[in-house]
Amino acid sequence: IVSPETWNNAQRLRRTVRRPAKNGDAPYRLTGLMYCETCGAKMTHDRSQDYREGRPLKNEYVCSNYRQRTRACSIHFIRVPVVEKLILDTIRQVSYYVRNHEAEFIEKVSEVFNLRQESAITESKKLLSKHKRRCDEIENLIKTLYESFATGRIPEKHFENLLTNYDNEQTSLVQKIGELQAEIDEHGTNIAKTDKFIELVKRYTDFDEISNQMVNEFIDRIIVHEADKSTGKRIQRVDIHLNFIGNFIAPLMNIPPTAKEIEQQKEAERLAVEKAELRKTKSREKSRQWRENITDEQRLLNNAKRRAEYADKKKQSA
Repeated sequence: IVSPETWNNAQRLRRTVRRPAKNGDAPYRLTGLMYCETCGAKMTHDRSQDYREGRPLKNEYVCSNYRQRTRACSIHFIRVPVVEKLILDTIRQVSYYVRNHEAEFIEKVSEVFNLRQESAITESKKLLSKHKRRCDEIENLIKTLYESFATGRIPEKHFENLLTNYDNEQTSLVQKIGELQAEIDEHGTNIAKTDKFIELVKRYTDFDEISNQMVNEFIDRIIVHEADKSTGKRIQRVDIHLNFIGNFIAPLMNIPPTAKEIEQQKEAERLAVEKAELRKTKSREKSRQWRENITDEQRLLNNAKRRAEYADKKKQSA
């Protein structure tokens, strides 16, 4: 009925706890997607009152560990308009790159996936082999245990305790083996994931802002680093992980403006021209009023002053 991507996305949204704000506002759409880079905790949306004079309500995300006053982490705060601008710019850059350089995009994503997963897959295979060997050992130990119990070499109480421990360990190992095998199998699905992302990009060809649906379909998670103020300016790194392709950074390209941006630019230019004309009109009006209000005596004094200044300049130049 629905695609696996839609199903998984719906399940992810259902697992995300989004509580309404204390003032009754609906939960913000980025809640559940923002994570602190330092401690890994989810970030919470802060809409509390800023009690400094003239300040509006806050609209930012902060580390939940910091907000709970556990001192387990620092604030890591970032304002919502900044995050939304980063998301919009990221989606537009990657989408433009995909639409105009699709083959190059597929090649780059494959390279990134291979580099990222090569060491992880090697480690997963080692653990998989280790867990399988341990499962075989437990199977043999259980057989030996039954033989010892049948011959009366160990009491029933010890038999039951050992059997329970072996059974729990084996169950846990079987689960880990399944997870590791799934990770290894997933290594061969990178191209399929890339194709899914290309399909997603082609559904959104021209946009000036991000919608809730775009956030849910494009964004996997957002990692916020602590701000760096060592240079005197506040610089903060934000990693935006996209669905299917992860934290992919597209080459910087000059994206043609949208129809709305062109209209906004024309409107800004028109307003600038009107302001310039208004300044000129005010200047001419002020000059005219000054000339009308000046008396004949003042005019003669000004003329005499200008002649004296001109004479002084001639003497100095001579």
